Amino acid sequence: MKDIIFLLLFLYIICMYIYIYLFMNLFIISHTFIYMLINS
Repeated sequence: MKDIIFLLLFLYIICMYIYIYLFMNLFIISHTFIYMLINS
């Protein structure tokens, strides 16, 4: 039972990391795009 909880917690942390990583990438890409639009 303890192992299952640990595994779920581990998966949850991985999912959070992926979510944050994707969100940050989207944020950077959108900012770069806006910056390019303003400069052109």
